[in-house]
Amino acid sequence: MFIAHFALKNEWEKESLSNSYSYSLIKEKGYIPCYKIADIKEANINLPTLKDYIILCIDTNKLNCEIKYDNYNANVYGKIDKDAVVTVLPYTFDENDNFVPSDYLLDFVTIDEVCTNLNIKYSRHKYFHDGTSSKIILLNDIYIIKIANETQLKAEATFAETYQNPMLQKAAYIKPNFEYIVYIYIPGDVMHTVLNFDDLASSIKQIVSSYKRYSGPEFGYISRPSNSWTEFLKKEVDEKSEYLPDEFNFKDAVYDAINELDKYPFEKKLIHGDFGTHNFIERDEKFVGAIDPIPIAGDSTYDLIYALVSNVDLLPYVSIDYLTGYTGEPKNKVVALFKVILYCRICKCAKYNKEWLDAYLDLWYTLFK
Repeated sequence: MFIAHFALKNEWEKESLSNSYSYSLIKEKGYIPCYKIADIKEANINLPTLKDYIILCIDTNKLNCEIKYDNYNANVYGKIDKDAVVTVLPYTFDENDNFVPSDYLLDFVTIDEVCTNLNIKYSRHKYFHDGTSSKIILLNDIYIIKIANETQLKAEATFAETYQNPMLQKAAYIKPNFEYIVYIYIPGDVMHTVLNFDDLASSIKQIVSSYKRYSGPEFGYISRPSNSWTEFLKKEVDEKSEYLPDEFNFKDAVYDAINELDKYPFEKKLIHGDFGTHNFIERDEKFVGAIDPIPIAGDSTYDLIYALVSNVDLLPYVSIDYLTGYTGEPKNKVVALFKVILYCRICKCAKYNKEWLDAYLDLWYTLFK
C-alpha cells in the first residue's frame, strides 16, 4: 500500500540526510500524520500555500514500524526510512489555494489499486510515451497499465477477452468501469525498421488466421460503429482525405473500389484494426507481438493488407500478385481493398510521415496509373 505525507521541503531535505525522516513530528505529535493514497481525492487536505510543502509517496511494505489507520488517515509511529519514499512530488493547489492532486499523484492511486488487485508488491514504474492520448505506465517491468477514455478501453477489453494468442497483448486485469487495463508487458522494441520480411509476413498471417467470428450488429470500429462495411470504408476515406493535398485526386477511384467490394461477401470477424509495424514489437529482428488494437468488426483481409503497407520497408515486397497469393482472395477484391488501404496510408503519410510520401505515391502510380 502507498501512503502520502505532506512535509515541509526544508525539513525533509534536512532530515533525509540521515536516511530517515521523523524527528520533528514524532517529537511534537508522537507519530507522522499520513493519508492513504487510495483515498487522497476524498481527504480534506488544505495547507498554507505560503509555505513550501512537498508530498512524500511512501511504500508501506518498506516501513518497519506501526501504522494506525483511521478513515483517510494512516499515522506512522516511527521513522520513515528514505528507501521507503518512492518519490517526492510538489504540493499542487488551485486558484483558491485548495489542494488538488496532481496527475502524478493520481497515478499512484492507480498503481496502488493495481498492486492490490494483482496481489503484488511495488518495486518500480516508468512512463512510456506512445504519441497518443493514452497514458502508459510500466509497472515492475512486467505490467503495462494503460489509462485512456472509457470507450476506447471498453473496445480493447472486448478484443483482449476474445483472444489468448501469445502474440497479442494479454490482459492481466480490466477495471470494471474501463478506467484502465493492465496488460502483460511484451519486452522488445517497436518495429520501426523491417529487417526480416519472411518472419513478419508469417507472423501476421498466423495472427489473422486466429481471428474469430464477431456476432455483434456493428461494422468498423466497435468504439464508434458503422452500419455496414461499405459505410466504414467510406468514413475512413473521407476522414483521411482531409490530410491529402487537392492535387492528388484519387478519391473517385477509391470510391469505385469500395463499391466493387460489395460484390465479395465475407465472414465478419473481430480484427485488430491498427495492425501495423508501429504497433509491432520485435526482439532480435523478429516479430514477437502486436499491441494497441483499435478493434474493428469486419473483413480479416483488411488487417493482412493493412499490415503489409504499414511501413515503407515493406513496399518492395508488395505487388498485386503477391497479395493475391498471400491473402487467398480473388484478385479483383484484393485490388479494390488494396486501393482503399493504400490511399488511406498515403493520406496519413501526407500528415504524419512526409518522408515516406513519395515512396507510397510511386507505388500507387506504378500499380494504378
